[in-house]
This record gives sequence, structure tokens and C-alpha cells, in this order.
Amino acid sequence: MSEVIRIETKKTAELRKDGLEMVPNHKLRHVHIFLAGISFRECHFHNDIEILAVIKGNAVVKKEKIEINVSAGSVLLFNPSVPHEINGDGEVVVQVIQFSKNFLQQYFPRLYDTVFETTEICKVLSDEVVNRLWHRIIGAGLSYIRGEEYFELETLAQLCGLLQLLLKNVPNRIVSESDYIAKKKITQRMERLAAYIDENYQYQIRLKDAAQAEGITPTHLSHFFTENFGMSFQQYINNIRYEHAIRLMESTRMSSSEIAVASGFSDLKYMNGVFQKKHGMKPKEYMETVCRKKKDDRESAIPNIQREISREDSISLLEEFRKGLEEAQQ
Repeated sequence: MSEVIRIETKKTAELRKDGLEMVPNHKLRHVHIFLAGISFRECHFHNDIEILAVIKGNAVVKKEKIEINVSAGSVLLFNPSVPHEINGDGEVVVQVIQFSKNFLQQYFPRLYDTVFETTEICKVLSDEVVNRLWHRIIGAGLSYIRGEEYFELETLAQLCGLLQLLLKNVPNRIVSESDYIAKKKITQRMERLAAYIDENYQYQIRLKDAAQAEGITPTHLSHFFTENFGMSFQQYINNIRYEHAIRLMESTRMSSSEIAVASGFSDLKYMNGVFQKKHGMKPKEYMETVCRKKKDDRESAIPNIQREISREDSISLLEEFRKGLEEAQQ
């Protein structure tokens, strides 16, 4: 099972326990590969290594305290327990490869203790290696998604080749036992805080209350959020409330004021400010324009839930992208 901690409402998780969303690997143990269309995905972190390969579109990915602009051809690599958020310019199409550090435990145990030191991996690779990397990514995706006879062997072969390229060409280091223990304690605290806020965001949540629940001072908690989530405690809560407000706009006929209260905002004015910052418009305008247009197009107006692309469309998109790579080489 691949464990993903998502900062989202408990109603949207497929399977949840204490703030965790359990994403099953339907085909291969320790491995999950899929294509998704994302316009906005809230801050989340997980226990797997994740490769995010951009097939179409543009986005800003927020990782801890930095913002990364990505477009078609970009490849990002996230170590386990690294929070990141995706803001698409419209919808960005990505191929996601998630695999556990236990993926090759019997044959390459070193992977469990390895940390990659670069997120934007294409920036540290030569054009020739980037091309080989993409062929491995697409090869693994096509094999896994098609699921034809012997796909298990082909997918594993592609992933092993991909890992070899990464380990040889992307800066990485072995984590010491003391660093591992320290990181584990941080991750466990992040999980507890995520679960606490997930359960209480519709009510008034004060920094001192969360700090008391965790057994630390408000100042300590404030610094912990900024350092490990890349945002303030209040920004974190506002993002969750914003995501819930979007869901209500799509699924109900509630007024803006009713949605503000139901989503945990102190009042409509506060929610207006959050929407103005994110969209340049008030919630009422958003409902009348964006939500209505997406309903007319029969698209989801829920930006935080990634749209997993169908098997047929995924294969078509990957084959099209591979063809483009091959033509660019000629």
C-alpha cells in the first residue's frame, strides 16, 4: 500500500485513518503509476518516492518554501514526507510514478536510506540523459497502464532502469541513523497535525489549541509549520477551508455567506479575501463564471481532486508525447 497524507476533507478520501489516505496499488506491490489532470491540488505529502512528469500544460509547484514553474517536459522528484502543492494554469496533465522505498529491499536495500538532493532533476541532467529518462518514464507508464501479458516484468525493468539513471546522475546521499530518527519524528508530528486540522477546520482553530494538543508552545508550532509545510498555520487552514468551499459551490445551491460559515471561515469577508487572492474575484463571481462554465462543459469544478485520466486517453497521451520526443531527436 502506498500511504499518502493529503490535506483535504475526510469526505473526499477513498480510505482514511488518522489523516492518512490509503491509495492502493492495484497492479504491482509498492508501485502505482497513473496520468492525472490537475488544476489545483492542495498541499500533501506521502510516504513514497514520487516522480511528477509533466505531459501537457503549465503549473506552479510549491515545495516547502520555494515555487517551481513547470511545463511540458519538466520532471520533478519528491522524497517521502516532502509537502508540495500544485497550481495549474488551467489543467496540467502529469504522469505520476509512486514507489515505496521498500520497492527493491531484497536486491537494493540502499534505496531505503537514499535521499535525492534535487527536485528539478532535468536541470542537473544532460539532454541525452533527459531523453533516456523520459523514455523510461513513458515506457513504465505504457506498460503499467496497458497491463498486457508480462507487463509486470516490463514495468519493473523500466523502473529499475529509471532508478539507475537517477542514482547515477542526480545528486543523492545516504541518510544516517540519527538523521532518519529525527526526520521520522518530524513526519509523525506533521501527520498528527494534519489529522487534527482535518477534523476541526470547520470550527474555530487557534494556534494555541493545536499547540496544546501537540504538547508544544504556540511559538514552536508556528515555526514548525513554516519550516516543514512551507506556509503559516493560518495559510494552511485557509487552504483547507477554501477547498471545502469549492466543493460546496459545485454540489449545493448555498449562498456565499452560508458556504463561508459551513467551510469554517469566520465570515464572508474573510472568504472573499481568500478567493480574491487566489482567483482575482469574489466567491459569487467564481460561482457565476468558473463553476457554471465547468458545469456546462460537464467538467468537475472541484480543483483539489485530481482527475485521473482514463486508460485509453492515458495511452494516447503517452504515445503522442513519445512521438514528439522522437521527432525532436531527428
